[in-house]
Amino acid sequence: MSGAVNPKLSGIYSSKNNTPFSQSIKPNTNTGAQSGCSLPSDFPTNNREYVEEINKRTFTSRTFKEEHGGIVIQYGSKNLNYLDKENKFQPIKATLSGTSSGWSAAQQQFPTLLYKDGSTAIEVDEKNE
Repeated sequence: MSGAVNPKLSGIYSSKNNTPFSQSIKPNTNTGAQSGCSLPSDFPTNNREYVEEINKRTFTSRTFKEEHGGIVIQYGSKNLNYLDKENKFQPIKATLSGTSSGWSAAQQQFPTLLYKDGSTAIEVDEKNE
């Protein structure tokens, strides 16, 4: 397609419409499209009907299913998950947590540390050096 704009491939897909959950999803104002919506930051904690299907994780997606067959797929143009040392996908959590020496964002591919003196460190394993 000549001159076509490449859309950003991130957001969610929901198999259900007009449910309390789908009504709580906030549309992405940049695209206005349903696939450009974002999940609440505490999903699925805020909606216990949906359980993640961990075996369906990829680098860029997470799948949630509820007992009545509804499915929500969260996907992104950037990684949502990383492979841990056991080669299992884990969700990236870049939130800083307090430690005795400062703060850390440990649950990601390259755990990051911010020390009280302002210095930083990034941990890498042997395969990523």
